[in-house]
Amino acid sequence: MPGVARDALSISRADPLRLAGFACTAIGALLVGLGPTWDWATVHVPGVTGTPISPFKGVDVWEGKVALLAGITILVLIIVSRLLAGRIAARGVAVIIVALGLGVAALAASDVMRADTRFRADDGLDRIARSVSVQLGLPFQDVLAQLKRIAPKLEIAAASGTYVTIAGGLLASIGGVLGFVWASRPPGLPPSDGVAEAGAVEAPPAG
Repeated sequence: MPGVARDALSISRADPLRLAGFACTAIGALLVGLGPTWDWATVHVPGVTGTPISPFKGVDVWEGKVALLAGITILVLIIVSRLLAGRIAARGVAVIIVALGLGVAALAASDVMRADTRFRADDGLDRIARSVSVQLGLPFQDVLAQLKRIAPKLEIAAASGTYVTIAGGLLASIGGVLGFVWASRPPGLPPSDGVAEAGAVEAPPAG
């Protein structure tokens, strides 16, 4: 059994298609998990200089937390897929990876497209006000009231973390598709153990 486990985890003798799927999924999962730790959205007040407003991190919002959890889940599924011997189970894992990757990419993309309204909402203004209150040593309620007055003027844009998460989700999905294709192919024929491989063995001359 230890030998079986080593074979399952080894990539040295893996099918090229399975190896490509493994690489895409692993890199994608890492990017999905990395994106939420980066800046998710930036906030700027036009015409105001001095201490900048701290950007939103992915883990500051529920979308980033979901993405981080999905990245960890995909990494776990990668290990599971390497341990599974049955191709039906491997196809099931691949489908889950594709769904998680596409879901995370769509979630981050939605924040990119609606960043201006998503982070201008009350919960976003609360977070900005708390950050500015700590930075400047001003009362939270005073900062929040001021932010609500200038909210229409705030310039809010998606940041690098969202794009990294989108790229990771798509890459992990591609890896899942490759894994599904590999698991859907019929298994290769066993080695011939020295029996003629390229044709019949030439018969010795008669006589």
